[in-house]
Amino acid sequence: MTLNRKLKKIVKAFPHTHFMETDDRILYTNYGLHKNKLGKQLVNRQIVTSLYSILEPKDYPPISLGWYELQNYNY
Repeated sequence: MTLNRKLKKIVKAFPHTHFMETDDRILYTNYGLHKNKLGKQLVNRQIVTSLYSILEPKDYPPISLGWYELQNYNY
């Protein structure tokens, strides 16, 4: 089993993690060890997109505390 498959299985177990795939050959240099300029830009965009999805403001309804209203009526 390849390392990427093992990592994907581990990532599935933890919902707060994300696996970014960059297996396309055109994203690497000719000797295949490092990312080329396009590959680095793609990874940067994936990271920024992930951060924006985490940090975007969520519009959840406020949680009302019923006990606070009861305390005010007791005085």
